[in-house]
Amino acid sequence: MAQPGGTIIVVSPCPEGVAVMHSEMLEFTAWSPEEIDAGVREGRIEDRVAAALAMAWAKVRVGRQISLVSDGISDEETRALGYVPFPTVQEALEEALSRHGPEAKVHVLPKAAETLPVPV
Repeated sequence: MAQPGGTIIVVSPCPEGVAVMHSEMLEFTAWSPEEIDAGVREGRIEDRVAAALAMAWAKVRVGRQISLVSDGISDEETRALGYVPFPTVQEALEEALSRHGPEAKVHVLPKAAETLPVPV
């Protein structure tokens, strides 16, 4: 499970980019869970499917850095999602280890499109 203060490195080709059917996600995915909830309640976010996905990742992101390695999502889009872009897995891992120290633990989640680390 994702530990507070940790780093999650997401590696995905994303050949279609960011959610083709929900492109407006770039407008609010970097918001906090509270901001997303308020956006839905106030009608500023109409796409509830996109809001649900953004909410899930916003909760995972609280107290953690999400690093993204992807050829299909630009650095600008990555930052709009609230993530930190990296060109390679090695660079993302080295940066995370430099912040967390030599005693840091690394866990690899199985390859699956629906994998989402859940904070405990």
